[in-house]
Amino acid sequence: MNLTRRCLLTLALLGLVWSGCGDSPEAEQTREDISDTARQTGRYISQTAEEFGQTLEEGFADLEVELKDLDERAARLGSEARQEWNERMADLRDEREAVARKFDEWKQASGEEAAEARRELEAAWEDLRQSYDEAREDLRDEDGQSPNGQSPNDGDAVEP
Repeated sequence: MNLTRRCLLTLALLGLVWSGCGDSPEAEQTREDISDTARQTGRYISQTAEEFGQTLEEGFADLEVELKDLDERAARLGSEARQEWNERMADLRDEREAVARKFDEWKQASGEEAAEARRELEAAWEDLRQSYDEAREDLRDEDGQSPNGQSPNDGDAVEP
């Protein structure tokens, strides 16, 4: 059971125990405090999920730009290297689509399913980023350019 769910269950249990304390003003205040805390926790969880989703949406957009940049750089390779690169790019795009499907699954999930879907999504995203980084480095080795598309010596002139 995840920590958030434990917190909510603990709050609910405390509310049940304290609600048996009678109808004193203190008991009523305690019940109100517990209700407020539970609502705030729910909003926090939703906000965190929303921020996570936003971060991934931005990550997908950034990755598309980076993949297009790699495609443009790969176009300058010789025909054999370009053919290998095209296959690698197809694999990267397939991996990106698999991560996008996991993202959709996470958006549709709730409760424990959402927590598990998020863990799987985070792992898949990390694998995708690692695959991209490896491809970028391999392309750099092939075309002799730094990851940003510049020659290794561009901008490195020594001042007299």
